[in-house]
Amino acid sequence: MLKSGHTKRAIRVLLVGLAGQHVSELEAILGPRRPRIIQAETCVDGWKRLHESTFDVLIANEAAEGGGWRDLVAEIADMRLALPVVLASAKPDERLWVNALSAGAYDVLEVPFHPAETSRVLLTAAQQRNRAACYPRRRSSRLGSLRQAAALAVPPAGSPAVAALSA
Repeated sequence: MLKSGHTKRAIRVLLVGLAGQHVSELEAILGPRRPRIIQAETCVDGWKRLHESTFDVLIANEAAEGGGWRDLVAEIADMRLALPVVLASAKPDERLWVNALSAGAYDVLEVPFHPAETSRVLLTAAQQRNRAACYPRRRSSRLGSLRQAAALAVPPAGSPAVAALSA
């Protein structure tokens, strides 16, 4: 089982735009990890589920309805969630993989799922998510400090410093 701090718990997966058969497929693959799999039919439903609960991994169908996987990846990034998004595709190719990683997705899996690869990707993603949750990034506060420093370093127009530079 995955560890979060000192407590053991099941891996939590949000499945967006994939049929019910994939739930049983993932349960069989992740069986010893006691997966808690929540389904959402569309990306909009998936977005609602993200606000209702926390997840270790989000698996989105490449062809999911209601906004698409790119919107989900962008919204998750805007919220600063450390939630890995894994795309699922019946015909993954290099183009999809490059587009997915460029957009901020964690990885791409082929459907039907291959047990060894699926287990490796999802468990690694969940461990990374849990590690990030324990040690949150302070990117936004650093950016705020940088913006404040930049504002202090630039003298306002009409100030004596600007007049001296233009003379």
